[in-house]
Amino acid sequence: MINKELRHIGQHLGYDIKFPIAMSLTLHLVGWGVISPFITIWWARRLGFKRYRIILPVQLLLGFWIFTVIAEESNTNSVSGEGWLLRLAIFALGFYVVVRDLRYLSQQDSPADKQNKLKVLNIKQKRREKKFGDLVNAEFEPFTEWKDVNAFFVKILGSVKDRKFLIDLETDKIKGIFFQGYSEPDSAKTIEAAADLSVVPKLTDEQKLNMTLIGWELPSQGLPNFIMFLDLEESDDEAIAQVLSRTLKDGYGIELKSISSASIKLKG
Repeated sequence: MINKELRHIGQHLGYDIKFPIAMSLTLHLVGWGVISPFITIWWARRLGFKRYRIILPVQLLLGFWIFTVIAEESNTNSVSGEGWLLRLAIFALGFYVVVRDLRYLSQQDSPADKQNKLKVLNIKQKRREKKFGDLVNAEFEPFTEWKDVNAFFVKILGSVKDRKFLIDLETDKIKGIFFQGYSEPDSAKTIEAAADLSVVPKLTDEQKLNMTLIGWELPSQGLPNFIMFLDLEESDDEAIAQVLSRTLKDGYGIELKSISSASIKLKG
Protein backbone atom coordinates (compact mmCIF):
# COMPACT_ATOMS: atom_id res chain seq x y z
CA MET A 1 0.00 0.00 0.00
CA ILE A 2 2.77 2.42 0.97
CA ASN A 3 4.86 1.49 -2.08
CA LYS A 4 1.86 2.07 -4.35
CA GLU A 5 1.29 5.52 -2.85
CA LEU A 6 4.98 6.40 -3.17
CA ARG A 7 4.97 5.37 -6.84
CA HIS A 8 1.91 7.55 -7.39
CA ILE A 9 3.64 10.50 -5.73
CA GLY A 10 6.80 9.93 -7.75
CA GLN A 11 4.84 10.03 -10.99
CA HIS A 12 2.84 13.18 -10.26
CA LEU A 13 5.14 15.41 -8.21
CA GLY A 14 8.25 17.17 -9.44
CA TYR A 15 11.45 17.72 -7.50
CA ASP A 16 10.33 21.29 -6.77
CA ILE A 17 7.78 19.68 -4.42
CA LYS A 18 9.51 16.44 -3.41
CA PHE A 19 12.68 18.20 -2.27
CA PRO A 20 10.90 20.60 0.17
CA ILE A 21 8.85 17.66 1.47
CA ALA A 22 12.02 15.63 2.07
CA MET A 23 13.69 18.59 3.79
CA SER A 24 10.62 19.12 5.98
CA LEU A 25 10.63 15.50 7.12
CA THR A 26 14.37 15.66 7.78
CA LEU A 27 14.07 18.83 9.86
CA HIS A 28 11.17 17.35 11.81
CA LEU A 29 13.30 14.30 12.58
CA VAL A 30 16.54 16.13 13.39
CA GLY A 31 14.80 18.73 15.53
CA TRP A 32 12.46 16.24 17.21
CA GLY A 33 9.57 18.43 16.10
CA VAL A 34 10.75 21.46 18.07
CA ILE A 35 10.99 23.58 14.90
CA SER A 36 7.74 22.18 13.48
CA PRO A 37 5.82 25.49 13.76
CA PHE A 38 8.37 27.22 11.54
CA ILE A 39 8.15 24.43 8.95
CA THR A 40 4.36 24.67 9.00
CA ILE A 41 4.49 28.46 8.56
CA TRP A 42 6.75 27.96 5.52
CA TRP A 43 4.18 25.62 3.93
CA ALA A 44 1.24 27.79 5.01
CA ARG A 45 2.66 30.70 3.04
CA ARG A 46 2.50 28.52 -0.06
CA LEU A 47 -0.70 26.54 0.47
CA GLY A 48 -2.73 29.05 2.47
CA PHE A 49 -2.93 29.62 6.22
CA LYS A 50 -6.54 28.45 6.41
CA ARG A 51 -5.36 24.86 5.94
CA TYR A 52 -3.43 25.20 9.20
CA ARG A 53 -5.81 27.34 11.26
CA ILE A 54 -6.06 24.62 13.96
CA ILE A 55 -2.75 22.78 13.63
CA LEU A 56 -0.48 25.84 13.66
CA PRO A 57 -1.76 27.28 16.99
CA VAL A 58 -1.42 23.81 18.55
CA GLN A 59 2.15 23.53 17.26
CA LEU A 60 3.00 26.99 18.57
CA LEU A 61 1.57 26.12 21.98
CA LEU A 62 3.48 22.84 22.11
CA GLY A 63 6.60 24.61 20.86
CA PHE A 64 6.42 27.20 23.64
CA TRP A 65 5.81 24.42 26.16
CA ILE A 66 8.79 22.37 24.99
CA PHE A 67 11.07 25.43 25.15
CA THR A 68 10.15 25.94 28.80
CA VAL A 69 10.79 22.25 29.48
CA ILE A 70 14.17 22.42 27.71
CA ALA A 71 15.09 25.42 29.84
CA GLU A 72 14.31 23.44 32.98
CA GLU A 73 16.22 20.42 31.67
CA SER A 74 19.30 22.55 31.03
CA ASN A 75 19.38 23.41 34.72
CA THR A 76 19.15 19.78 35.81
CA ASN A 77 21.31 18.36 32.99
CA SER A 78 18.77 15.60 32.41
CA VAL A 79 15.86 14.89 30.09
CA SER A 80 12.53 14.57 31.86
CA GLY A 81 9.74 12.19 30.98
CA GLU A 82 7.54 15.18 30.23
CA GLY A 83 10.15 16.43 27.78
CA TRP A 84 10.23 13.14 25.91
CA LEU A 85 6.44 13.02 25.68
CA LEU A 86 6.25 16.58 24.38
CA ARG A 87 8.97 15.94 21.81
CA LEU A 88 7.17 12.84 20.58
CA ALA A 89 3.83 14.67 20.44
CA ILE A 90 5.07 17.65 18.44
CA PHE A 91 7.15 15.39 16.17
CA ALA A 92 4.13 13.17 15.47
CA LEU A 93 1.95 16.21 14.75
CA GLY A 94 4.56 17.69 12.42
CA PHE A 95 4.97 14.37 10.62
CA TYR A 96 1.19 14.15 10.20
CA VAL A 97 1.07 17.65 8.71
CA VAL A 98 3.80 16.87 6.17
CA VAL A 99 2.15 13.61 5.12
CA ARG A 100 -1.22 15.37 4.81
CA ASP A 101 0.32 18.07 2.62
CA LEU A 102 2.08 15.43 0.54
CA ARG A 103 -1.19 13.66 -0.16
CA TYR A 104 -2.89 16.97 -0.94
CA LEU A 105 -0.18 17.94 -3.44
CA SER A 106 -0.19 14.51 -5.09
CA GLN A 107 -3.93 14.40 -5.75
CA GLN A 108 -4.71 13.85 -9.41
CA ASP A 109 -7.98 13.25 -11.17
CA SER A 110 -8.54 9.94 -12.91
CA PRO A 111 -10.16 9.97 -16.39
CA ALA A 112 -13.46 8.94 -14.80
CA ASP A 113 -13.18 11.78 -12.28
CA LYS A 114 -12.58 14.25 -15.10
CA GLN A 115 -15.69 13.06 -16.95
CA ASN A 116 -17.79 13.34 -13.80
CA LYS A 117 -16.39 16.80 -13.12
CA LEU A 118 -17.35 17.91 -16.63
CA LYS A 119 -20.93 16.80 -15.99
CA VAL A 120 -21.02 18.65 -12.69
CA LEU A 121 -19.46 21.66 -14.38
CA ASN A 122 -22.31 21.85 -16.89
CA ILE A 123 -24.85 21.79 -14.07
CA LYS A 124 -23.00 24.53 -12.17
CA GLN A 125 -22.74 26.58 -15.33
CA LYS A 126 -26.52 26.57 -15.69
CA ARG A 127 -26.92 27.53 -12.04
CA ARG A 128 -24.50 30.44 -12.43
CA GLU A 129 -26.36 31.63 -15.53
CA LYS A 130 -29.61 31.63 -13.57
CA LYS A 131 -28.00 33.43 -10.64
CA PHE A 132 -26.29 36.16 -12.64
CA GLY A 133 -29.17 36.99 -14.93
CA ASP A 134 -28.95 38.54 -18.38
CA LEU A 135 -25.97 38.17 -20.66
CA VAL A 136 -24.11 41.36 -21.43
CA ASN A 137 -23.73 41.63 -25.19
CA ALA A 138 -20.01 42.23 -25.49
CA GLU A 139 -18.43 41.67 -28.87
CA PHE A 140 -15.90 38.87 -28.85
CA GLU A 141 -13.25 38.46 -31.49
CA PRO A 142 -10.22 36.16 -31.40
CA PHE A 143 -7.36 37.86 -29.61
CA THR A 144 -4.08 38.50 -31.42
CA GLU A 145 -2.14 40.10 -28.55
CA TRP A 146 -2.38 40.02 -24.77
CA LYS A 147 -3.03 43.74 -24.74
CA ASP A 148 -6.28 42.91 -26.58
CA VAL A 149 -7.26 40.64 -23.69
CA ASN A 150 -6.52 43.45 -21.25
CA ALA A 151 -8.61 45.89 -23.32
CA PHE A 152 -11.44 43.34 -23.43
CA PHE A 153 -11.49 43.09 -19.64
CA VAL A 154 -11.35 46.88 -19.28
CA LYS A 155 -14.36 47.19 -21.56
CA ILE A 156 -16.32 44.61 -19.59
CA LEU A 157 -15.40 46.02 -16.19
CA GLY A 158 -16.42 49.47 -17.38
CA SER A 159 -19.97 48.19 -17.80
CA VAL A 160 -19.94 46.45 -14.42
CA LYS A 161 -19.71 49.50 -12.16
CA ASP A 162 -20.75 48.28 -8.68
CA ARG A 163 -22.66 45.20 -9.80
CA LYS A 164 -21.65 41.59 -9.33
CA PHE A 165 -20.12 40.11 -12.44
CA LEU A 166 -19.24 36.71 -13.83
CA ILE A 167 -16.91 36.19 -16.79
CA ASP A 168 -16.82 32.70 -18.30
CA LEU A 169 -13.97 31.85 -20.66
CA GLU A 170 -13.77 28.89 -23.00
CA THR A 171 -10.36 27.57 -24.01
CA ASP A 172 -9.25 24.58 -26.04
CA LYS A 173 -7.26 22.84 -23.30
CA ILE A 174 -8.69 24.04 -19.98
CA LYS A 175 -12.40 24.01 -19.22
CA GLY A 176 -14.32 25.76 -16.47
CA ILE A 177 -12.30 28.98 -16.16
CA PHE A 178 -14.26 31.92 -14.82
CA PHE A 179 -13.77 35.16 -12.92
CA GLN A 180 -16.35 36.73 -10.67
CA GLY A 181 -16.36 39.74 -8.40
CA TYR A 182 -18.35 42.26 -6.44
CA SER A 183 -17.97 45.60 -4.68
CA GLU A 184 -17.59 46.02 -0.95
CA PRO A 185 -19.46 48.84 0.87
CA ASP A 186 -16.41 51.11 0.48
CA SER A 187 -16.36 50.40 -3.31
CA ALA A 188 -13.27 48.20 -3.02
CA LYS A 189 -13.54 45.05 -5.11
CA THR A 190 -13.27 41.39 -4.20
CA ILE A 191 -12.55 39.07 -7.11
CA GLU A 192 -12.46 35.29 -7.45
CA ALA A 193 -10.98 32.90 -10.00
CA ALA A 194 -11.94 29.32 -10.75
CA ALA A 195 -9.98 26.56 -9.02
CA ASP A 196 -10.01 22.76 -8.94
CA LEU A 197 -13.72 22.53 -8.14
CA SER A 198 -14.51 23.90 -11.60
CA VAL A 199 -11.35 23.70 -13.70
CA VAL A 200 -10.72 20.61 -15.84
CA PRO A 201 -8.07 19.26 -15.81
CA LYS A 202 -7.10 19.96 -12.21
CA LEU A 203 -4.48 22.67 -11.78
CA THR A 204 -0.88 21.58 -11.29
CA ASP A 205 1.32 22.59 -8.37
CA GLU A 206 3.17 24.99 -10.64
CA GLN A 207 -0.07 26.67 -11.73
CA LYS A 208 -1.18 27.06 -8.11
CA LEU A 209 2.18 28.53 -7.18
CA ASN A 210 1.94 30.98 -10.08
CA MET A 211 -1.53 32.01 -8.91
CA THR A 212 -0.18 32.85 -5.46
CA LEU A 213 2.67 34.83 -7.00
CA ILE A 214 0.10 36.95 -8.82
CA GLY A 215 -1.59 37.65 -5.49
CA TRP A 216 -4.43 35.13 -5.30
CA GLU A 217 -5.17 33.38 -2.03
CA LEU A 218 -5.45 29.62 -2.40
CA PRO A 219 -8.85 27.92 -2.04
CA SER A 220 -9.75 26.63 1.39
CA GLN A 221 -12.54 24.75 3.11
CA GLY A 222 -15.77 26.63 2.44
CA LEU A 223 -14.12 28.82 -0.21
CA PRO A 224 -13.51 26.74 -3.35
CA ASN A 225 -12.17 29.54 -5.57
CA PHE A 226 -9.00 31.59 -5.61
CA ILE A 227 -9.81 34.95 -4.04
CA MET A 228 -8.24 38.40 -3.93
CA PHE A 229 -9.33 41.22 -1.62
CA LEU A 230 -8.43 44.48 -3.31
CA ASP A 231 -7.89 47.88 -1.75
CA LEU A 232 -9.83 50.81 -3.13
CA GLU A 233 -6.71 51.98 -4.99
CA GLU A 234 -6.39 48.54 -6.61
CA SER A 235 -10.03 48.38 -7.68
CA ASP A 236 -9.97 50.50 -10.82
CA ASP A 237 -10.85 48.77 -14.09
CA GLU A 238 -7.34 48.88 -15.54
CA ALA A 239 -5.72 47.34 -12.46
CA ILE A 240 -8.27 44.52 -12.25
CA ALA A 241 -8.01 43.89 -16.00
CA GLN A 242 -4.24 43.49 -15.66
CA VAL A 243 -4.73 40.97 -12.84
CA LEU A 244 -7.22 38.94 -14.89
CA SER A 245 -5.04 39.01 -18.00
CA ARG A 246 -1.96 37.99 -16.05
CA THR A 247 -3.95 35.22 -14.37
CA LEU A 248 -4.89 33.75 -17.73
CA LYS A 249 -1.37 34.01 -19.11
CA ASP A 250 0.86 33.28 -16.11
CA GLY A 251 -1.52 31.59 -13.67
CA TYR A 252 -3.55 29.16 -15.77
CA GLY A 253 -0.88 29.14 -18.49
CA ILE A 254 -3.37 29.83 -21.28
CA GLU A 255 -2.11 30.30 -24.81
CA LEU A 256 -3.60 33.34 -26.48
CA LYS A 257 -4.88 31.46 -29.51
CA SER A 258 -6.64 28.87 -27.32
CA ILE A 259 -9.27 31.35 -26.03
CA SER A 260 -12.30 30.53 -28.14
CA SER A 261 -15.17 32.40 -26.47
CA ALA A 262 -16.18 34.54 -23.52
CA SER A 263 -19.51 35.35 -21.90
CA ILE A 264 -20.27 38.01 -19.33
CA LYS A 265 -23.15 38.14 -16.91
CA LEU A 266 -24.12 40.83 -14.43
CA LYS A 267 -26.38 40.87 -11.42
CA GLY A 268 -27.91 43.80 -9.61
